[in-house]
Amino acid sequence: MNRTISLFLALVMTFALAGIASAEGETPTFVISEETAAPGETVRVTISIQNNTAISSVQLVPQYDHDVLEWTAVEQGDYVGTWNPRIDRGFVNWFGESGHNVSYDGVFATLVFTVKSDAAAGDYEVTVTYDPDDVFDQDEENVHFDVQAGKVTVTGDTSAAFTGHKLLLSSEIGVQFRVTVPAKTDTNGWYMRFDFSDGRSSATQPIGDAEKEGSTTYWFTAFVNPLELADTITATLYCNGNTVVNSYSAMTYFDSARSTLSGSANVINVVNALQDYGHYLLASGWSDGKKHAAIKAATGSLNIETAKAGVSGMAAVKELNNTGVSDATVELTLDSRTQINVIVKLDKGVTMASEKGFYTALPDGRFRLSSAKIGPKNLLDVWTVSIKTSKGTAKVNASAMSYVYAVLNDGGFSKAQQQAMAAFYFYCLAAKAY
Repeated sequence: MNRTISLFLALVMTFALAGIASAEGETPTFVISEETAAPGETVRVTISIQNNTAISSVQLVPQYDHDVLEWTAVEQGDYVGTWNPRIDRGFVNWFGESGHNVSYDGVFATLVFTVKSDAAAGDYEVTVTYDPDDVFDQDEENVHFDVQAGKVTVTGDTSAAFTGHKLLLSSEIGVQFRVTVPAKTDTNGWYMRFDFSDGRSSATQPIGDAEKEGSTTYWFTAFVNPLELADTITATLYCNGNTVVNSYSAMTYFDSARSTLSGSANVINVVNALQDYGHYLLASGWSDGKKHAAIKAATGSLNIETAKAGVSGMAAVKELNNTGVSDATVELTLDSRTQINVIVKLDKGVTMASEKGFYTALPDGRFRLSSAKIGPKNLLDVWTVSIKTSKGTAKVNASAMSYVYAVLNDGGFSKAQQQAMAAFYFYCLAAKAY
């Protein structure tokens, strides 16, 4: 009976040892574990050996992000022998007992780290490297090991937050949304989308295209036309498979600016002027084909005669004689940036000779030539357009104010349209001074 039990135990031990012995033909591998910890916590990362053929000496150099993890200790694993961990010199050293081989699998060592208190949430690789001459068997033959890297996942806040807004007027009219992200956050692949209550949606903005301020702040811009000042803008930031949403409008900024920036005269002037511009433009019937929220007037009065006097001498100057151009009128496209359009009518039998792409043929037989889009600060600048025809070259010198001049001095426009252009004039002055 005792001999039977002894035989059974021997078989159990044989199978147990077989379970941890290396698989013949497979590459020996150092396997680093994957662990999770929060800032300030201690985390233990194991270095295990798999498919061990035979080793008698190992020296490994741990590799990790020193800005996130602080290596504080080494705990001995399953291998008997002489240990010489040198954290100060960045390596772990082990010699087998009496220089003999060890050929079983197990935990070689455990690296103990402290996650730094300011570590950002995310995955941080932990691995090891070694010199080929630092891993060998009892015959001093080098033993090659593959390395399977591990990681420490630092938990915490990975979300971004909307933390502010401001108005853009330098090149276009825009509402800017400030986004703050945790330090050292991987923002690769993040992007912003704007949806407007009038049904319009913007193209997505990659975070790399945003204006960066410091290391954790980004400014995204939603461009608006004057009719959209009271429309709600819904900003959606797509990040790490999640979304962060914030709603705002230019009008909300205007109200905030008047209450918090009362000492900044230029800011208040441009805010009031832009709001009046949007109010009177919407009231005039000017349309972009969408339905917009009402824009209240910012000031109690609008003096058309003052605007009319301000644009005197700003009429378009036309040189059309003997060029085949019978008429040229100035119009405006009003968007986040303004565009001057010269509408050209040619004499009978005359053809356009300007390069294609420089003009657009209209259904009524006329042609439209358009300036580059003009930012708020450059609305008083004069644009010169040369119109080449089969008979000669005509020239038109005009600014956005040339159209304002035409509206204010032409009895064919309604009072509401004249008020809109007067408000546009006052906005141009305020934007230039802003």
